[in-house]
Amino acid sequence: NASTSATNAATSETNAATSATNAAASETATADKLPLAGGTMTGHVVFNNDVKAKFGTSDALEIYHNESGSTYISNTTGSLVIQDSNGQIYLNTHLQKTGLLSCL
Repeated sequence: NASTSATNAATSETNAATSATNAAASETATADKLPLAGGTMTGHVVFNNDVKAKFGTSDALEIYHNESGSTYISNTTGSLVIQDSNGQIYLNTHLQKTGLLSCL
């Protein structure tokens, strides 16, 4: 029954190696995720067409881009306030370098 003992020992070693691999994979997967509260994200967040970024408990603010190239900011409650530290806001088209609307 030395053969059975050798098989059991090999199985035990394989199981230990598998457990170690699974633990390492779990740590890596956890490290790749932000905590539920707080955390810092670097890089870009990519949303496909017609996928909305929603803000607020009741999704009061939505920002999204559709297939035809239009970008929407939808605010369903209160005022939409865009604030700049210099007190100047410019809305530009893709082709124009000067603002279509300038608020001073």
